[in-house]
Amino acid sequence: MTKSKITPKSSSSPLDLTWYGKRFAPDFVYDRPFGAGDDMIHFFHFRNEVVLRDDEGDLPRNSGVAILYPPDTPHRFQGVDASEKPLLCDHVALPIGVMDRLLKHGVPLNHAFAVTNPQPVMDTVLSLRTEERKAQAHWKTASRAYQTVLILQLAREAEKGLAASRSERDERTEQVIHDVCAMIDRNPAHPWVVAELAQTVGMSRGRFTALFTQVAGVSPQEYAINARIREVCVLLTNTSLTVTQIADRCGFSSAYYLSRLFSSRIGCPPSRYADRFQVAAE
Repeated sequence: MTKSKITPKSSSSPLDLTWYGKRFAPDFVYDRPFGAGDDMIHFFHFRNEVVLRDDEGDLPRNSGVAILYPPDTPHRFQGVDASEKPLLCDHVALPIGVMDRLLKHGVPLNHAFAVTNPQPVMDTVLSLRTEERKAQAHWKTASRAYQTVLILQLAREAEKGLAASRSERDERTEQVIHDVCAMIDRNPAHPWVVAELAQTVGMSRGRFTALFTQVAGVSPQEYAINARIREVCVLLTNTSLTVTQIADRCGFSSAYYLSRLFSSRIGCPPSRYADRFQVAAE
């Protein structure tokens, strides 16, 4: 089947201001490489899957995706080839004068974002379409009010997307830090250096230290010391090694230094800790 294609219109023939649930054939291609030929910001909302062009290229998108094209920005979308359902689309042409409000409220331009609660957005689009079609008294004032509502609705939806993205990044960051902790725990005697740990995960020393402290609750240096102390406790209670041997095995410079650090952290010398554990075991 030959795909249909819309070619760019001249400035004397702009897009209709508002569509509500407009239906396109599954194989339809909408292509305006030079924009709509007017000074409007064009908002599109798709109710089902679509292949959409934005600042990242032509990519398949899930249902509920939206985009705002600034003037002279290429518009392109098409239905998904495998789909047999018509492509349903909502559209509003916003005056260029709302650009400052869009930027103020963080609504992305020429970048697709998900509308997770589409009904209020669609209701506002329908209200705009109704005002334009009926053109009753004060319809232009009413339309400007609905445009403001639409902008705020889109700002909320864009913020949801940013929050979800931040949450996903936070989860990935936490996993990276947990992996570093596990690496330290596996080899507590190693002379861990913060700069080397940061390089391992591709971060700067400062950023790594801040994120590590946020996730682990202590600095990387403190975590490494605590890992050594935990290993000392295990060896004191499960082996017959001397304090000197344990100090050497756990990466301490001397038994004296181990004893001082252990006493300050645990509250008693290593030998007394081992004795207490043996008494408790008996």
